[in-house]
Formats: sequence, structure tokens, C-alpha cells
Amino acid sequence: FKSASQDSSARQQAYDEIAYQTGCSRASDSFECLRTMDVNKLQEAHVATYKLPPDAVAFANFPTAYGPVTISSDDFLPRSTTTMIQSGQYANIPIISGSNLDEGTWFAAATSVFLDLFKFLNSNRPGLAIGISPLVSAGMCALYPNVPSAGSPYNTGSETFGRSKNYKWAAAVVGDYLFTAPRRQFIRAAASRGQNVWSYMFSQPTAGAPPEYGISHTSELSYVFGGLPSNATQGSKDVSDKMMQYWINFATTLDPR
Repeated sequence: FKSASQDSSARQQAYDEIAYQTGCSRASDSFECLRTMDVNKLQEAHVATYKLPPDAVAFANFPTAYGPVTISSDDFLPRSTTTMIQSGQYANIPIISGSNLDEGTWFAAATSVFLDLFKFLNSNRPGLAIGISPLVSAGMCALYPNVPSAGSPYNTGSETFGRSKNYKWAAAVVGDYLFTAPRRQFIRAAASRGQNVWSYMFSQPTAGAPPEYGISHTSELSYVFGGLPSNATQGSKDVSDKMMQYWINFATTLDPR
């Protein structure tokens, strides 16, 4: 998750809403009240956060309304996660870090907000706290050609699956911004400091998966946990067996090989 500053309006609005939804806003100490709240009520309050205000409803409830906030006096997260990664202020342990080929398709398909990709990237609301400046977002998007054959889901030619031509462009931009770029930044920083790092890009198709999503967010989970559908190809089963072997090896020896 992207860390936010202590004075983040999106984080404060999310906190105020969950306190209101749980009744803790009336308590003398809302934070202590929330700490004792039933987990089911907290979950209901989390969902309700996306309902106010109506124009701030997050796409498919991603990303979460709650996330890390930097506090200079805090031992855990005194500075932004990006700054701490660049300066090596994190645990020096072996890492497996990967992403899927078409991470952005779920997000691009879930809402009409992608008719204006810049509105999405500039947003700073609960559940949609991206907060890139208009200048930066415009420069970033200009690097991506709005040509269906170059967009995500990749390797699908000019097919747009009945959606706007902007769909594949937006999916490419968001997939890189939310997943691929942060992963690469982190593993490069870790590797430069001598950490053992294993990285992957998952690109195995799954039988029966909607073609407009490609190799989408969470596609690898059924492979890692051995939950492939009954009509899975032998190739998919082989990939799943290998991935489970890697993960088990890593969990027991900190080395997937």
C-alpha cells in the first residue's frame, strides 16, 4: 500500500466515517472504542466508507480505504515507504515478489471512472487515494500509446472485448502504476543491498477465465494453493505443482529452489 501523510484528508475522512458507523464518534476516546469493537461491525463500517460521498465511491472497493500513514515520531513508519525503501530502512530478509501480466484489467473494467483516467489518478478520497498530481499523471499517461494492440490484456491484438478503446490503455497504465513499478522498485533496492530476491511475472492462462481480464489480479492464487478448476489443462497443473513446490521450499528454507 502507498503510505499517506499524517494530514491526509482521505485517511481522516475514512477514520471519521468508520467511527460514525460504529458509534465510536460519540465516545470520549474514539480510537480506544474502535479497538474494542466487534470485527464484524468493523467490516460493515469499512464497506460503508465507500458509500459516502456518492461521487467518491471506489471502483470495486479497491484499494482499501485504510492504509499506512506516516508519523515522524513513530518507530514503525516515520517516513514514506518509498523513502524508507530507497534508504534501506526495512527488514533484510529473503523475498519472493511477483505480479501478474494483466494486473490492471480488474480495476479498469470495474467503473466508468476510467472514461477519465486522469480523474482516477488524481483522486484523493477514501477507497481511491491515489493522489498523483495532474502534471505527473499527464506525463505518465503520455508514455502509453492509446492503441488497443499495445494495451492490457496483453497479447490480444486489437480486440477490445466490447469495451471502449480506452479500456486496454487504462489497464496498462494502472497495472504498471499499482503493481509492476512498485515491485520492480522494491526488488531492485533489495538486490542492490545484497538481499536474496526472487521475482516473477505470472503469465499462465487459466481455463474459463474471462478473456477481457487476461492474466488478471489474483490469477496466480489458485496455482499457489492448488485450487485449479477441474477443467484445467495439464500445462496449468504442471505450473501449479512447480509454484507450490517453490512456495513450500521458501517457507521452510527461505530459498524457493
